[in-house]
Amino acid sequence: MVSSMAKKSNLSESEKMKDHGLTSIFAGSVKWLVVVLVSIALGANAQATCACSNDFLFVSDYLEHHYSGFATNVTPDQQPAYQALKARLAERAKQPVNPFECLAILKEYTRFFKDNHLSIVVGSSIPTIDETSDEAVRKFKESDAFTRHERLAYDSAALWQRLAHSTDPVEGIYEDETYQVAVLRDPNAHRDYSGIITQSKTPLWEKGQVKLTLKRLTDSTFGSVLYMRNHLANPSVVAMADPIPGLLTGSVKIFPAQAGTPTPRSFRHPTVNDWFYFAPLDDQTNYLYIGTFNGSLRSRFDSAYRAIKPVLLAKPHLIVDVRDNGGGSDGCWQDLARLLYTQPYPYDQWEVFASSEVIKRYQARLAVMRQDSQSFGPGVIDHFETIIKKLTKARPGTFVSLGHAGIHRQAKIYHAPAKVIVMFNRQSASAAEGFVLAAMRSQKVLTFGENSGGYISYGNIMSVDTPSGFRLNSATNRVLARTRYEQTGIPPQVRAVDGEDWVEQARRLWGRIGWQPK
Repeated sequence: MVSSMAKKSNLSESEKMKDHGLTSIFAGSVKWLVVVLVSIALGANAQATCACSNDFLFVSDYLEHHYSGFATNVTPDQQPAYQALKARLAERAKQPVNPFECLAILKEYTRFFKDNHLSIVVGSSIPTIDETSDEAVRKFKESDAFTRHERLAYDSAALWQRLAHSTDPVEGIYEDETYQVAVLRDPNAHRDYSGIITQSKTPLWEKGQVKLTLKRLTDSTFGSVLYMRNHLANPSVVAMADPIPGLLTGSVKIFPAQAGTPTPRSFRHPTVNDWFYFAPLDDQTNYLYIGTFNGSLRSRFDSAYRAIKPVLLAKPHLIVDVRDNGGGSDGCWQDLARLLYTQPYPYDQWEVFASSEVIKRYQARLAVMRQDSQSFGPGVIDHFETIIKKLTKARPGTFVSLGHAGIHRQAKIYHAPAKVIVMFNRQSASAAEGFVLAAMRSQKVLTFGENSGGYISYGNIMSVDTPSGFRLNSATNRVLARTRYEQTGIPPQVRAVDGEDWVEQARRLWGRIGWQPK
């Protein structure tokens, strides 16, 4: 949720995550993204130059020596294209550039790799503005970041009157805990829509300033530039037909409503806002929503599954809803997957990349787990200790295999629930996609919704800061069998129709599942 009271925070939590986690980058969007980044760099928000060459050398060296997806993305056939891109960008990075243009260079480099988890984002270099200090706010408002920030002519009465007659589904007034934003068609070379501030609870924004822009790339994909609390530009690509609530998390469209009817509602997202929710729908059907597979909740998952298992086994139908589940740890869904098993299937082979930096990151993660061992549980801690032992014995630059090889067989087959629908959307990613793949191997499961996020081939993301303070997020392991789903996502067996409740659509599909307990 966006915090309207975080006085020293320049970014809301949603704004920090826009360029990784749950947005999907499509091949056709790369050119738009790079052009927009450079135009931002050369425009009103340009700031002091930075030593971009140091950042570029750091990022390229790190990915070449410590990234699990490098070898699969830079094959011998792709080496010439990679080396040409690297040489061109390295030369650009040597020129005097500001942080925004440097970020554009780094993003263009990371886009070469077909890996949704891989990202370079603003990090520790973000300036802090103390909103409790009148002097700090005054200095910020005298800075170029504020005075040169784009404004559009603002006439409140004319704006509301215009929107009252709009039939464009994107246009309208949106409101969250901090901002009220009017989104209007305002086409130019880089955008189709502008979102301007009409009300703000932070003194860092004024009426008429452009909070965001949108450029339609496909029917359901927009290029966006979201200006954060401190006016820093954060470009990304959002894969959703209704982009504003996805950009301004927690926002709702308050105006206009269609004449005589409520504002049209999208059913792509769940109505539940919790990490775990279980309820009976009728005498035949249970509903389970899981909003995250966060590894720090492992012990709570164990308790939750134990509590609901008797009820799950008592009814023939189950809907498992993982919409908007951004992932976490596979260990948080394995108990549930055991209830879905119907026949043997080959294991997906996980491999961890052995390098000094990967070992360092795993050791740091293990230290955090040990400090909160009750939440993570002994199993996860033991697992990380085993990985570290294997990595320290491995030759740098090689992969260490994890888990089981061969065929997965489960002694017990649960006859109930007998029919299961697994529901997911484009914001279902990473470990949530791992659960979907496991469920798809069951004869009693039908998948429903839309393509998942496509964060499935490379995992266990670790972060490191560049010399200038950008943050590089990269994978430490890989599953080669899943590369066909990377970026495009896992397609459902039955596609949902938006405009109608997804759960109600799912309840009409039981006849599509043919498995019968033996």
